[in-house]
Amino acid sequence: MDSLKCAHNIGTILRLSDALLVTKVFICGKTIVPPNKKIKTSSRGAERWVPWEYRESVADVISELRSNGVFIVSAEVANNSVSYTEVSYKLPVCIVL
Repeated sequence: MDSLKCAHNIGTILRLSDALLVTKVFICGKTIVPPNKKIKTSSRGAERWVPWEYRESVADVISELRSNGVFIVSAEVANNSVSYTEVSYKLPVCIVL
């Protein structure tokens, strides 16, 4: 997650990460980090057992993961966006939000 502002969205993403058995969540930039009451409420406590790490630079995380063979996907709405159903994913994969 890079510079997300809404604590409830951050908590929900951590909860979804738990459901999807995500290996690790990187929280980057100006994103709110746990412990935070709103994150805790929406994550239902998932911030305690989903592995997460704060990093200042999302670009550094992407570079590190890419050099380790991780396929990078960015979720973004733009004129040249490709539907997530049309991507040929390669595992392991990192989704940047």
